[in-house]
Amino acid sequence: MAESILIAYEKNRERDLAETRHSATIEIDETAKEVEATICALPAFSGRFRADVFVGEFPTGSVNCQTVKVDGGFLVLVNSGTLMMMMQVVTFLWCGNADDPNSKESLQAAEGVAEVLAAYVQHGDPCYGPKPLVGGLLGVAASWMAAAARKFVVAHEYGHILARHLSEPNVEPVKLETEVGNMEVLRNSYAQEFEADDIGYRLTLGVAANEDFDLAVIDAGYSDGLDAMRAGLSQKSLIAGPFVALTVDAILRRFYDSRRLAGGKVPPRDADPPADERIEALLARCPGKGPRHSGLINFPFMPLPSWERIVRVMTDRIFREPPPPAAVECNDQGDDGAAWFDDIMECVDVIRPETMRPPHRTRNLPNTRALRLRNRPGLLGISNGQELSVDARSLNGGCFLSACVHDPIA
Repeated sequence: MAESILIAYEKNRERDLAETRHSATIEIDETAKEVEATICALPAFSGRFRADVFVGEFPTGSVNCQTVKVDGGFLVLVNSGTLMMMMQVVTFLWCGNADDPNSKESLQAAEGVAEVLAAYVQHGDPCYGPKPLVGGLLGVAASWMAAAARKFVVAHEYGHILARHLSEPNVEPVKLETEVGNMEVLRNSYAQEFEADDIGYRLTLGVAANEDFDLAVIDAGYSDGLDAMRAGLSQKSLIAGPFVALTVDAILRRFYDSRRLAGGKVPPRDADPPADERIEALLARCPGKGPRHSGLINFPFMPLPSWERIVRVMTDRIFREPPPPAAVECNDQGDDGAAWFDDIMECVDVIRPETMRPPHRTRNLPNTRALRLRNRPGLLGISNGQELSVDARSLNGGCFLSACVHDPIA
């Protein structure tokens, strides 16, 4: 496996170094391309599809995508940070015990999920939360399941388009309040949402009908060696991955309901059916009814018994008062390390909308988007007297940092 990872790294290294797009943009583009490739490969769907769909990231405030009808096609809006959040949630889930939601490992995983969702809700960016790590085959399985979750989130919207829900004359446009203003999106009926789930699930599985899904690949994984096991695990991840998105939706709805009861300000309710009903309907469409084929579904459902604990952790994380600064021992570099980080984050905050800035960095920000940091010896290999120039800029809704080390300008 290590050799295959090295080969993949060498193969993609030059491409990755030359890439200038934000990682979120890349992820959304690749997910949309994968969905469209699946549609084109299945005659049952390809005849109904026109390549007039653009998928992009936008701060809609909802874990469910929103679709806007535009001249000549449709614009699918994925809420900022959603696809990255799915990866972080899945990674935490794979750190737990899927067969025992009340085990110590599962409860710790649930708290990690809560921290990720809190950062997602508070900042629109899960990267302000914890960075879970899992390696080996578990890491590979987590990446497969996260990919399936991301694909389902986008494929659901393509399901509406393929079913002509958004082209019907009586489709209801509604106003959606976002961080950057109001916009009109298309609201569907519950029946249409369930149909879009069905189509989106089949697109995630890569089949025209659920019974066409190849369960023999999973069966072979139990006896035919490592490669067969990995192929089987990939197939099982396709079955389970979509339920990650629905579980996250269920937890976030419970969180918003609790805040609504407490009189807090929350986003408007989604037009989608309750997540619990969507989960029940999709479970009925799962290929393979036994744990041999669909056992990985336990992972997405693992945090549901702990939803009250998760809501409590999220509430504490988002609304608690910041603790007083702790006393820290001085080291050889003094405060240079912390100051270096703060300087860079000031660059980021200049171009970040005010509502997305963390509360502890709402102080006066510089009017420049670039800072020259002098005399930071020992940091990132910078020699005494050299300078580190950091530039922050906004492009395609993303924030980019670039840095270089150079000698002072005379």
